[in-house]
Amino acid sequence: MTNTLLYLCYGTGMHQQEAVFSVLSAVHKAGSGLKRLRIVVYTDDRTPFEGLPVEFRDLSKEELAAWDGPHGYRHRRKIMAMADSLERFPGKVVFLDSDTWFLRSPEALFRTVTGEKRPLHLPEGSIATVRAPGFAAWHRYLLGHRFDAANGAKFAIPSDIVMWNSGVVGLTSDDRPLMAEALRIVDQMTATFDEAPTAEQLALSHVIQAQREAVSSDGIVFHYWVDRMRRQFQDGVPQALAATAGLPVRERARRVYASRPRPSWLRLQKVAAKRLAQRAGFMRNRLRTSFGAADAN
Repeated sequence: MTNTLLYLCYGTGMHQQEAVFSVLSAVHKAGSGLKRLRIVVYTDDRTPFEGLPVEFRDLSKEELAAWDGPHGYRHRRKIMAMADSLERFPGKVVFLDSDTWFLRSPEALFRTVTGEKRPLHLPEGSIATVRAPGFAAWHRYLLGHRFDAANGAKFAIPSDIVMWNSGVVGLTSDDRPLMAEALRIVDQMTATFDEAPTAEQLALSHVIQAQREAVSSDGIVFHYWVDRMRRQFQDGVPQALAATAGLPVRERARRVYASRPRPSWLRLQKVAAKRLAQRAGFMRNRLRTSFGAADAN
């Protein structure tokens, strides 16, 4: 059965080039396994992806607006794209944010979708202890809030839940009920909480941890949402994309991948030391990111 790699890209801006680069990184790392991989882009603009080995799910302005839900929450579209893809593509589906690239073959990522295990990007930390924007507000909100389940019962989300980064989300067709539950939670959060920009991420963290086993994909996919890394991306990769636009896709993928940002040796050492400390139980109040892992492979 073909595995499906899923992207959502709407509107215009640098994120379109990020998504093209992520697709090319998948092509580069897939090697001969590319023939067993379906890459699908949900988009309102096919143009940036022309010439790439992708399929399209075209999105109209009206459909995108409907995906925002009753409270106009933009990031709800991400869960809607996942839910829609599970109806269209049997087997394993892995969603990737545009600001990602592959460190290893996509096949390695799909192998982590097995049994009850579902890959997310990485655990950022408990909202009760991590000192990061929004975590304390979420902790206070969850302490006193109950949600309505589909059957009318009330339930709570633990106020010390671990927030997982949703730059990667691996699913199977069996997870369609999880996406429906995540949407219900998001709609309730955005109706009752004014500080909910990461409601999508928290809802996914809850449903997957409650009903599946979340596993990290940080060693397979690099997610550069940290500002300093995004600036490095903007300094070189768009030029590489433009310069290679006419090349065969595999050669283009190879050349563009070589232009990816690389952290300094000092940064790598700092990240390694931080992760050792976190594994030993220290620095639990620090937000985890994948910055510094890009040169591991």
